[in-house]
Amino acid sequence: MRDDLANNEREMEGKVRSRTAEVQQQKTELESLYRDLKDSINYAERIQKAILPSSEERSKVFNESAVFYAPRDGVSGDFYFFHSVGRVRMFSAIDCTGHGVPGAFMSLIGHHALERITKVYTQPDRVLEQLNRAACELLRPKGFGDEAEGAVNDGMDLAIVSIDMERMELEYAGANCPLYLVRKGMLQELKPDKMAIASFEPGTRHYQMHTLPLIPGDVIFAATDGFPDQFGGPQGKKFMRKRFRDLLIQVATLPAKEMEAQLAQAFQDWKGSEAQVDDVLVVGVRV
Repeated sequence: MRDDLANNEREMEGKVRSRTAEVQQQKTELESLYRDLKDSINYAERIQKAILPSSEERSKVFNESAVFYAPRDGVSGDFYFFHSVGRVRMFSAIDCTGHGVPGAFMSLIGHHALERITKVYTQPDRVLEQLNRAACELLRPKGFGDEAEGAVNDGMDLAIVSIDMERMELEYAGANCPLYLVRKGMLQELKPDKMAIASFEPGTRHYQMHTLPLIPGDVIFAATDGFPDQFGGPQGKKFMRKRFRDLLIQVATLPAKEMEAQLAQAFQDWKGSEAQVDDVLVVGVRV
């Protein structure tokens, strides 16, 4: 019996050593995979940052602009776009399907398409229609519809604004993204069309153009849904759009840098210890 127990003990010790070595090997492999993944994400982040206009580049389009940009996973499905054509100045806040690396790939597609389209069109409704056409051609190459081979559900929500600085006139069109105009402590919300880019066959539907006169000091905001959808606060609820509109009124009087800081602080205060649920982007421009 003592011999059997000793043999069993030696056998168990051998199994434990073997299993320990196996676990250690798996741990080493996972650490290597994690490092490779982290390096890839960091590299993707550098690529994505290259398409985002710096504060100096934004100042060449608008004298004063603020951007609060908080990716959930380093790289983001949200991105912002600034463009100038003579007296016409444009900006946009874009929310691509997904976040992380898949969302970042979509943002590169969207940025490339917007750069190409805005060389020809400055009317926001036409830009969205051309963007929808380009996205459908790229993302649905085999045909349109859920049953078509190669069909996917990727797309974009965005608000795009074009401002004639001499006429002081704003043009806006939106795909699921509203626009906010703050003037002398009052907020006006322009409603978007409830259809995402790449959600319908080109030529079958059209985006509505909104036109508004502007006065000096007006602040225009475009934002993705990450801020209003963030959970937090004392009861762990969403921030919601009403609270978000009130926040925009509060920060609209501030200089651009302070506006960015206050938006960031408000988001962090609300989020607290909760996990960030989505990419966050708010763009503000003062005329």
